Amino acid sequence: MPGGDPQDSPTVFGMGGAGGSFAYGDTATGTAFALTKSVLSFDFSTAETCIDIARNATRG
Repeated sequence: MPGGDPQDSPTVFGMGGAGGSFAYGDTATGTAFALTKSVLSFDFSTAETCIDIARNATRG
């Protein structure tokens, strides 16, 4: 689950990248998420906000 501890599930993988980009996937649920920003920074708050939006939308 996004925002959770990846060690809790062997099916979850992800990586933060240069400039605040971020991607993750979960092979158990078929969930994938990627974010590429147009302004480079080392701040991941945009990725965290987008993950929260996606998480809330998929919870129903």
